[in-house]
Amino acid sequence: MWFSARQLEDFDTITIGQADDLKWEGVANDGTPMRLWLSRCGTADGEPYERTVTVELYCVPDDEEDEQWHNVARYDGAPLDDRLPWSHCVHCGRTQTQPDDPRGELCDEHYAELMVGS
Repeated sequence: MWFSARQLEDFDTITIGQADDLKWEGVANDGTPMRLWLSRCGTADGEPYERTVTVELYCVPDDEEDEQWHNVARYDGAPLDDRLPWSHCVHCGRTQTQPDDPRGELCDEHYAELMVGS
């Protein structure tokens, strides 16, 4: 599930982080637990966008010993045309993920590595 910054601002804040507010907890399309954080900072503070949204997925490796939340994507929550942008894999730059893709900014290969704990 993907929301714009405008939509996330209307949600109650679940947790206040150092620079972000946890605004949504749920599950991605593949059933993976997912959280969305809305940054209170902008580009002047070092964020990539004025309204940065960070996507976290809860990953359980095969050995189940290193389960944890991973930041897998950051997107512009306030694009001019109100459509969420295409993403690029943060590791290899492939342009293949879409806004409704639970992998966030990871291509198939790098998402698979994350899910098995590599």
